[in-house]
Amino acid sequence: MASHANQLIDPSIAPAASNSPNDNSHGSPSSSRPQQNGHKRKRSMATRDQGSPTEKGRPTPVKRACNECRQQKLRCDLSNDPDNTECSRCRKLNLECRIDANFHRVEKRNKTLEMERELMELRQRLSMQQEGSGSQANTTHGQSVSDLHQGAADSLIELRNSSDAPLMNSTGIPTPKPRRLGQTTLYPDQVKELFDEYFEKYHPFLPLLDPDKTPDQYFELSELLFWTVIGVAARRYEPDPTLLIGLQDPLFSLLWSTVSNVGSLNYQVVKALCLICIWPLPTKSTSTDPSFLLSGLMMQLALQSGLHRPTHAQDFYRIPIDLNEDDLKDRLKTWACCNIVAQNVSTMNGQPPNTHYDFNLSQSKGSSGLPDELWWRLQTENFCSKIYSLIYSDKANPIGVYSSSERPVLISVLSDEYKELETEVRKLDSFGLQLRLSALFDAPDSPYYKQDLYQLYDTTTTFLQSAIDYPALPYAGAYILRMILAGGFVLMKLLNSFFSHHTDMPSARKLFNQTISAIRSSSIRNNDLPSRLAEVLTQLWHYAGAGVKPRSNEVDDSLQLKGRGRLCLSIIHDSVIRWRKEFQFNKENFGNADIDTNHPTDPNPIGVVENEPPFFSNQMFNPQSLTMPSFADTYSGDLNFQLFDPLTWALDNDSALSMPFGESPAPTVGGFPADPQNMTG
Repeated sequence: MASHANQLIDPSIAPAASNSPNDNSHGSPSSSRPQQNGHKRKRSMATRDQGSPTEKGRPTPVKRACNECRQQKLRCDLSNDPDNTECSRCRKLNLECRIDANFHRVEKRNKTLEMERELMELRQRLSMQQEGSGSQANTTHGQSVSDLHQGAADSLIELRNSSDAPLMNSTGIPTPKPRRLGQTTLYPDQVKELFDEYFEKYHPFLPLLDPDKTPDQYFELSELLFWTVIGVAARRYEPDPTLLIGLQDPLFSLLWSTVSNVGSLNYQVVKALCLICIWPLPTKSTSTDPSFLLSGLMMQLALQSGLHRPTHAQDFYRIPIDLNEDDLKDRLKTWACCNIVAQNVSTMNGQPPNTHYDFNLSQSKGSSGLPDELWWRLQTENFCSKIYSLIYSDKANPIGVYSSSERPVLISVLSDEYKELETEVRKLDSFGLQLRLSALFDAPDSPYYKQDLYQLYDTTTTFLQSAIDYPALPYAGAYILRMILAGGFVLMKLLNSFFSHHTDMPSARKLFNQTISAIRSSSIRNNDLPSRLAEVLTQLWHYAGAGVKPRSNEVDDSLQLKGRGRLCLSIIHDSVIRWRKEFQFNKENFGNADIDTNHPTDPNPIGVVENEPPFFSNQMFNPQSLTMPSFADTYSGDLNFQLFDPLTWALDNDSALSMPFGESPAPTVGGFPADPQNMTG
C-alpha cells in the first residue's frame, strides 16, 4: 500500500520535497541510484562541491576536475582533499590549476583546423607577394618566413592527415589537403603540378586513368594509386629532381602493405600495379626489378576482382554492388590495360605471356566499348602474343622454338597481319622487330637465312630511327627501352659480321651512336640499369671492331645465339654473356684498355667516320665519374636461393653470381670496376 500511496501524491509538491538533502522520496535524483551496503551515497559537504541553486531551485552541476584535466579528459584528484589548491598533474607539469564555471573543452580537431587555415592563408599571402614583387629582398624574406614555419607545418599535416574532416576555405569549398608519404610532404599546388605532368607526358602511352578526376578523388579511391601517379611523374620532375629518391622506399612499403591486406583490395590497386610495371622505380639490376612479379600479381588481382567479367562483377563480391555504365567501361578499360601491361612485361623479360584475350577483348573496334587508341594498342599486343604462340611454343623443342624449316610458313602468316597493323599503328612500332628477331635462331645453311637477315636489318633500323625521332621517348617506359636495347645489340652484331658488306656502314654506324644516346636518355638515376647496359653495348662495340674491322663476305655462324631461352629477347641475354666472357676470360681483348679508360662512353674511338659530327658531348655519362646511388635495394634481406639471370650474373658486381670461380670482387669507382682486367659489371 505504501507504493500505491506514493503514486497518489500530487506531482506539483514533489520538487519541494526534494529540496532536502536527506529526503528519501522517489522524487529525489539520488533515490534512483543503486545503494551500496544498504546506505545511500552521501554528498560531499565541501564548499566547492555544493554549487549554487538555480532560479528553479535545482543545484548547478558540480565541477570536480580542473580545467587542464577536463581539456585532456583525464582523472583529476583535486576534489579528493578539500585543502588542496592544485591537483597532482598540474603540480607535476607546472600548470595553472583552476576550476572555471564557464570553461568549455576545445576539441583538438577544431584547434588543428583553425591553425591549419591560418597557415594556408599565410602561405597564399607569401606566394602572392613573391609573384607580385621582383626584388630579391622580398623573395629572401618570403623564404625565411616559410622556413620558419616549416616544422609547424609538418606537425599540422600529421595531425590533419589523421582527421577525415575536410578543410574549408572562406567560401565553404573544401580545400585540397597536403599529402605526406614517409618524409616527403607535398602541398596541393605541388600535387596538382605532378598530376598535370603525368597526364601530359606519361598518360598517352597508357591511357588508363581519367584526366577529369582530381588528385583528391584519386586519393579517396586508392592511396597507392595516388602515390604511384606521383612516383611516375617524379621520374623527370625538374622543380625537384630528388623527389623520386625520397619516395622510392616509402612507395614500395605502401605497395607491399596494400597488397598484403587482401580483404580490403579493390580494382583501383590493379591500376597502380599497371603503372608501376610500365614505369618501374629505378634499379641497378634485373634481380631487384619486381616488374615481372608485380605483373603476375596484377593479373591475379584483376581476375579476383572480376574485371574479366565486367557485366557480371556481382559474382565476385559478397556485398551488393551497383555499377552504372561508366563503371562498366572503366572496368573493361582496366582489364584491357592489364593485358597490355602483362604482354609488355613478359616480352621485355623474355618470358611466356600471362594474358587472357577473352571475349570482351576480342570485339570489333566499334562494339568493344574501348577508346580507339587503346583498342589498336590491344591489337598490337595480341599480335605479339600470337608471335609467341606460333614461333616460340614448340612442345617438341626444349627451348620452344620451331625449326628453321617450319618458321618461314608461320612467319608468312604473321606477316600479312603485321602489314595491316603497320598501316594503322605507326608510333614506336616494336612488334615488327619482335617478329623478325626469330631470324637469329636460323641455321647458317638455311635457304632463307640471308633473306631473313635482310628483313631483320630493315625492321631494326626502321624501329630505331622512329624511336630516336620520337620527341617523348624518355617518357615511354621500360618496355620501349628494352626493345631499343635489343635493336642496338642486333645492329652491333650485324655490323661486325659478314652481313656488314650488305649495309650502308656510315649511316648504320651513325644510327648506332644515336641508339646509345637514346638508351642513356632513358636513364633517370646514376648507374641505373639503362646506363649500365649502355656501357655493356658500347664496350662490346669496341671489342667487336666498331664496324671497321675487315670481315669476310662468306656466311658463317658468327650470328648464332648461344643463349636461346629468352624467346625474342634472347639477343640481349646472349650478348651480355658474351660480354662477360670477353672481358673476364680473354686476355687478348685488353689491348685497348686505354680506350675504355680515356673514352669510356664513346662507342666509336677506333673507327671515326670522317666529317661525322660527334654524338656524345661532355655532359654524357662517364662511368668513372658516376657515383653509386645511396638508395637501398628494392628488397631488404637475402633470399635463400638464387635464380640464374644473365643480366644479374654479369652486371651485379656485389653479387655472388658475378664471381663464378670464387675470385675476390674487383675494386670499383663509382659502381664500375677500377681495373678493366677484373671487370664484372
